[in-house]
Order: sequence, then structure tokens, then C-alpha cells
Amino acid sequence: MRVRSVLVIGFLVPSLAVAQSLGDAAQKEKERRKKIQHAGGSSKVVTEEELKANHGSLANDPKAQPATTPSQSSVPKPAAPTPPPTTTPAPDPREQEESWRHRVAEAQARLAKAREHYDLLNGLTLGPGDSYVDENGKPLITSLEQLRKLIAEAKVEVDAAQKALDDLLETARQQGVPPGWLR
Repeated sequence: MRVRSVLVIGFLVPSLAVAQSLGDAAQKEKERRKKIQHAGGSSKVVTEEELKANHGSLANDPKAQPATTPSQSSVPKPAAPTPPPTTTPAPDPREQEESWRHRVAEAQARLAKAREHYDLLNGLTLGPGDSYVDENGKPLITSLEQLRKLIAEAKVEVDAAQKALDDLLETARQQGVPPGWLR
């Protein structure tokens, strides 16, 4: 008998502690809601009717119309002036594809040109007293410091071209552009 009472007490004490902490949590939530109400904010309560009306739609879809509940649909709303219809035609998918292909090709060409220039400069060696001249004999690179500076500038251009291409591809991804258009 004594063992049973110890077991019962052993099970009741933790459950009382949990119930007390749930009560504290509920009290804190009430206080939080009162603070929001006093600050002028409001929280939206979603009803069963709204959940049924939104079945299958996205929660944060900016194109979606707000759901109406039976209580809202019975209340007539004043007529708001309708904006004039826009006459902009829908963009042609073929033109969009061509535009995206062109933009990606330009970004890739810029990157290839920058890499080629960097590789050319990085492959040059310059000894003491040496210099690089153009076909007319005009000196282009006269010192090792100048060569290093040109290599560093070329590296910055490669990095900038790579970032521009990456940013373009990320923008395309965010806008839902089909990957085939970006090749």
C-alpha cells in the first residue's frame, strides 16, 4: 500500500508543476495580448469558415483575394471606384526568353573576357630591367609593381563579373525564370 501511495505522489507532483507552468504561460499570453490591444495593434483570428474557403491556396499569396466569411458576405460594402483597366499586353514568353538568354550571354562574355585578361597578365614574368612594349615600341609594363597592380585590378574585374553573373542568375531564380532560358 505504501508503494502505491509513493507512486501516485511521484506521478502527481510533476503533473502539477507542468499545469502550473502552463497556467503561467497562459497568463503571460493574456498580458501580451492586452499590451498589443492597448498599443493599438490587433491580431487576426482565423475562423473555420476562412480555413475552408482558403483550402489549397497559399497563406501569403499577394495575388490572392482575402477570404470572406458568411458574416462578411452578408454586409454590403460601399462601391469603390474601379481603376481604369491597363492596356499593357501580357509579355510574350518568346521575347522574355530571348531577353534572359541575351542578358546571361552578356554576363558570361564579360566574365570570360575578364578571366582571359587576368590569365594573360598572370602568365607574364618580368625580370629586373625588363619591360613589355606594344607593337610600336611604346612601353606598356615597365616594372614588377606595375604588373602586380594590373594583375590585382584584373582579379577585381573577374570577381565583379562573376558576382554580376551570380546576381543575375539569382534574380532569374527568384522571378521563376525557367532554367533552360539561362543556358
